[in-house]
Amino acid sequence: MGRARAATLATFASFAVYGVPLVGPHAVWLVGETLLKARRRPGFDPAWLAAEVGAAVGLQLVAGLVAYWVFRRPRSARPVIALLVAAPTIIAVTDWLFLIAIPTRFLVEPEAAAEHAAWPLECRVPDRMLFNGGVPGPAWAIDSQGERAWLDGCRLQALPPMARDPGAMPIARAASGRLLVMRAARDGTQTWAWVDPGGVPVDLTPPEGRWPSYSAPLLSSDGVWVVWTVRDGDAQPPPQALLVRAVTGGDERRVRLRALPLGSVRPISFDARAGEITLAVSERT
Repeated sequence: MGRARAATLATFASFAVYGVPLVGPHAVWLVGETLLKARRRPGFDPAWLAAEVGAAVGLQLVAGLVAYWVFRRPRSARPVIALLVAAPTIIAVTDWLFLIAIPTRFLVEPEAAAEHAAWPLECRVPDRMLFNGGVPGPAWAIDSQGERAWLDGCRLQALPPMARDPGAMPIARAASGRLLVMRAARDGTQTWAWVDPGGVPVDLTPPEGRWPSYSAPLLSSDGVWVVWTVRDGDAQPPPQALLVRAVTGGDERRVRLRALPLGSVRPISFDARAGEITLAVSERT
């Protein structure tokens, strides 16, 4: 093929670079689409756009040269080489530039300060792994044999036999020593119970309308009350309320939460004497 015709066809073919897909973790978009929508990008940076335009022009030039090389001898092995080697390489380099290299240049700031690990050593607890049951509160310790204990400062305190059972998980401990324990059955169902120091476990009956259905109760700081999150109506998403219930006896009180922002509600702490419940709304507020 003549040079002039090959150059013309290569020029048109080079614009295929703008149709290269950029495959992200949640979406796929094209190089040309990225450049056209750059000004609407949050925190628009002209230098970032200039880098992307420069990268696209450079890739277009390379694609044009490859296309010209192919069109000069279209009946040789050149089209196969371009299809199997050049095209995948250009696509890979394009994705690397637009998804990694250029965003890293403008989003990741250089580390200027030296990193120092200056946290003091509080205490050592040998042969123990610490956990908190997934909720704020005291730390629990488990040894290599599965034996569980409560970590009070740097002192290990034994738990009641129920809380040391392999199927049980201590969730909270009150100032009075009363303990809230979750037990998981083989079929995945969960039950909760409280126990006084050295006493007999007493099962807690979940209230009607508990929301979500798997949510655990919260033990008050004095160990006298538990707080459940429950439905407060049939709307969708369901509004929530708190059901404050005595661990012994039938005393209970419902606290409506409709004045709070919308979102899932989780009680974090309950000071019964002060009458204050701390909540997390959508885990952030």
